[in-house]
Amino acid sequence: MTTPHPPSSFDATPQQRAAVHALGSVAIDAGAGSGKTRVMAERIVRLLDDGVQPGQILATTFTMPAAAELRARVETYVAARDGARWQAVADALPLAQIGTIHALCARILREHPVEAGVGARFTVLDEAASNAWPKAHLPLALATLDDDALGSVPVGVLRDVLEALLDDPVEANRSLDAFDETAWASARAQAVAQVVARQAERDRAWTTAVHALESAAANDPRDRLEQYRVAALQALRGVERRDEQTRALTTALQGFRSNLGTASAWSKADKALIGGALTQLRDLCKASDDEDAADVWALDAQRVVTRAWPVVLRELDRLKREQGVLTFADLERLALHALQHPHVRAYYHARWRHVLIDEFQDTNPTQWAILERVLAGGANVTVVGDEKQSIYAFRRADVTLFRTARERVAAERGVNVHLGTSFRTHAPLVSVTNAFFERRMPGPDDTRPTAATFTPLTAHRAVNPAEPLAPVEFHAVLGKGAPARRAAEANLLAARIQALIAEERLVHGPAGARPVRFGDIAVLFRSRTDLAVYEAALFRAGIPYVVNGGRGLLYRPEVRDARTLLAWLAQPADDLLLASLLRSPYGRVDDADLARLARARTPEETLWQTLARQETLGARLTVARELLRSLLDACAFLRPSRLLALADERSGCSVLMAATSDGERRLANLARFTGLVRAWQSEGGIDLGAVNDRLRQLEVLDVPLAEATLADEDAVTLTTIHGAKGLEYPVVFVPDLLRGKNNNTPSVLHDASVGVAVRVPGVPSAKQPSAYQALLEARQERERSEDERVWYVAFTRAADLLVLSATGEASGGGAASLAALAGDFPDEHVARFSYAAESVPTPEPRRFMRDVTTGRLVLPHAAPLPESLPVTSLSVYLTCPLAFKRQYLLGHARLATLWRANDPDEARANVGGAIIGSAVHRAIELAWTPAEMERHLAYLPDRAREEVARLVSALSGDAYRELRGLEAQRELNVSPVLAGVRFEGVIDALYDGWVVDYKTDKEAAPHHHLPQLAVYAAHVGANRASLAYLRHDRLHDFTEDELRWGLQLAEGAARRMFEGDFEATPSVDTCRWCAYRGSCPSRYIEEI
Repeated sequence: MTTPHPPSSFDATPQQRAAVHALGSVAIDAGAGSGKTRVMAERIVRLLDDGVQPGQILATTFTMPAAAELRARVETYVAARDGARWQAVADALPLAQIGTIHALCARILREHPVEAGVGARFTVLDEAASNAWPKAHLPLALATLDDDALGSVPVGVLRDVLEALLDDPVEANRSLDAFDETAWASARAQAVAQVVARQAERDRAWTTAVHALESAAANDPRDRLEQYRVAALQALRGVERRDEQTRALTTALQGFRSNLGTASAWSKADKALIGGALTQLRDLCKASDDEDAADVWALDAQRVVTRAWPVVLRELDRLKREQGVLTFADLERLALHALQHPHVRAYYHARWRHVLIDEFQDTNPTQWAILERVLAGGANVTVVGDEKQSIYAFRRADVTLFRTARERVAAERGVNVHLGTSFRTHAPLVSVTNAFFERRMPGPDDTRPTAATFTPLTAHRAVNPAEPLAPVEFHAVLGKGAPARRAAEANLLAARIQALIAEERLVHGPAGARPVRFGDIAVLFRSRTDLAVYEAALFRAGIPYVVNGGRGLLYRPEVRDARTLLAWLAQPADDLLLASLLRSPYGRVDDADLARLARARTPEETLWQTLARQETLGARLTVARELLRSLLDACAFLRPSRLLALADERSGCSVLMAATSDGERRLANLARFTGLVRAWQSEGGIDLGAVNDRLRQLEVLDVPLAEATLADEDAVTLTTIHGAKGLEYPVVFVPDLLRGKNNNTPSVLHDASVGVAVRVPGVPSAKQPSAYQALLEARQERERSEDERVWYVAFTRAADLLVLSATGEASGGGAASLAALAGDFPDEHVARFSYAAESVPTPEPRRFMRDVTTGRLVLPHAAPLPESLPVTSLSVYLTCPLAFKRQYLLGHARLATLWRANDPDEARANVGGAIIGSAVHRAIELAWTPAEMERHLAYLPDRAREEVARLVSALSGDAYRELRGLEAQRELNVSPVLAGVRFEGVIDALYDGWVVDYKTDKEAAPHHHLPQLAVYAAHVGANRASLAYLRHDRLHDFTEDELRWGLQLAEGAARRMFEGDFEATPSVDTCRWCAYRGSCPSRYIEEI
């Protein structure tokens, strides 16, 4: 008699305890959020407590993170137990095989390489490389086929078919093994006979119809039916070949309708005869010989594929042995091959007495075949899964296998346990999910064998933290045109996220309800096709976000720029690459400079040759040219990763990136990309050309590479539903619910019980051979069932709030689909909204601040700051924040005030001061002579032109003698960032570590310009800054202490802007000269 086990230390439900303490095999149906990982870990610890040795345990999971979490939990639970025995268990715990199914396969191959047919040393390619390798090397394998091996199958079609079969070589072998040469020959002969019979029948119908046209005519040549009859006979006259007759007749019968012909021109019988004959001929012209021969072509293709497959597979295996690599599919195929040997199976039967399999619903037939062979020795088995969450059919997962495994457990007198309590989601949200999927998941039947059986969840948490607000929102966007609807949906999503943060929507936390953060929110997509639309909406709205999965690293703008740099260094003659590079942060050339360079180019030159020879194209192009020239020189001795580092070092690209709103992410992505290039280099023989080749290959194959992730990043997560599997978020958005899948039919379908069916090119699905149609219908049934399960996975990721949206036409089928979808939700706990696409506004950008005392995100009560502000606006803000707000944020017109001096000369001076100042700066920048000033400033009155000349000539005075003979960069555009606010400005002159700004002001007020000069000096690293007051022959130098003080003033002002502090600071001096004095309620009212 077995002694009962004591209760587990964790607060388990009765069902969890039953699963943990089951004495024999157990099948666990684990609902979403039901604590299955905890149960698996506790079950392993219970086995260890029973005296099972760690080395006797095999536990497989679906992903490496899941395996790491399971191992970590087991280690934690073991470490919490006292005593020498448990210390011995902890020491031996590394012997337990806890990992993915592919880790298990790799172990089998390493322990039995001879039986598996692999070398003693091999490298397992990662997922991206595993997908890319066969596609890249398949052309080499195809080249080994004899020319006559292809038959009538185009090489492109054969490549597509073999590529698809390589995704699952074990099942492909089983399907191709069904091929029988004798049965094939008989089927082909029958198909050919049917083709001949159909063609003969069509020939007879054609002849009969032509004779009918010749046997009757209308009594009125103007009759439309008669005109078509005559045209048809003329088209056929003198044409012998049937294909030529078909083309001629098709042209002649354009526009023909069967109801043509007037009663006065025809007898009733003749009209019916001629109308029927023309209709018959038109239909015969549409009949396709390809469709007739489809069965024959498909049989020929089946034979070609069957014969080519082993040849190609052997060649690919040879290439892999040569390179010492294996793909994930190879691991499964070769592990299964090794387990065909009795002594290999016996080895693992003796080793692993307890096998635990997680996420069983995502297991494919090959993986199950491997596990069955391991289990055949009588091991105790624990299978954990949920058929409602089986969403990996594209990885060949078969939901019916979980049912098979549960039946096996029952047959071995094991127990089936249902874990139905969700520890993730509160009761109101669970009730909505239950009600929706009770209608959407009908369960399996004869027509839907892979449909999931719905089992409801119960909630461990009773209360919605945001009561009385609904935990589910359904938003319908109606309008014409899918792109417009999707853009509106993206804007709606961004606005809704802004609102949740601003209103501090409550979510559940470890210590109780708390306000939602950006990092609590996930947006889940079925497809990444239009991800950029949603990214753009979030970016415009000022919402921080991170993309998990998606198109990923290679498509981030900072990585695109780095890729462009590497590509151009390998191909300097590529004009498009150079133009893109010059416009990137590496070149920083504007459109005007680029246009000037293009105009200087001669027809026989490349753009680089033009840039290399030109000496008078301006400072920006000169700097860019010298950078690129140095990088080209460095290509001879530096590897690609070092070229990227050198380009960054010499261009200051990373400094610019760091100043952007998502600078940290950009830098992390660039570092990840550089690390990727460095890793490729470590393989050996990887030069600049090889790196570019690999990058192009990854793009062609559309291999996603994850972006860099930042620790403790408070940002909205954008990911696919598949990427969110196993995760949970307080708030989940699921947009584009009704997005249809593409209807492209695969090049090949196969099933071990039916064989291989190749799609006939150019033939509609409805007219494909019957074998292909049968397999296609089975595939479509699987996809329909999986669509239901994908929604279930998406909905059950939400812990507190689920926000759903869908788009459609305002009428017709789209509206009906939206109505049907909305009708499946219960009335209670669901808030419904409907919008016209054109009425959804683009959300205003908002800057949320973190309150340092509470940790909450707060929205400043102010107009949002623009993307950038002029540096001179700092002085306006320091004078009066309210005046700054009215001028730069609200755009209020500058009104004349009651206190402005009423002097006509002064008014003219004020009006013309900006124009004169601009002219002076241009003349200094371009070093105009007096004659050039006369010519270029002809639009100014004589007096003003003379004043410009006088001010320019003032630079030659003694006050400015230090400047003479010094080289300067003039009109230097800068974009400093202070406290999260970007400013734009132009430095008049930058000498070596010395900023000089020219002023034409009537009064010298250095303190007013101190913040501007301090910001300029700090941004360019200058240690000296001066104001050249040209009207006063005065060069005012700021001390280092003054510059430090000015920078503190500027940073403080920027911080207060960002925090939304725009309170007026009225005083006599401030208000006397304020342009808004006449309309300001805060103005200083004491009489002056």
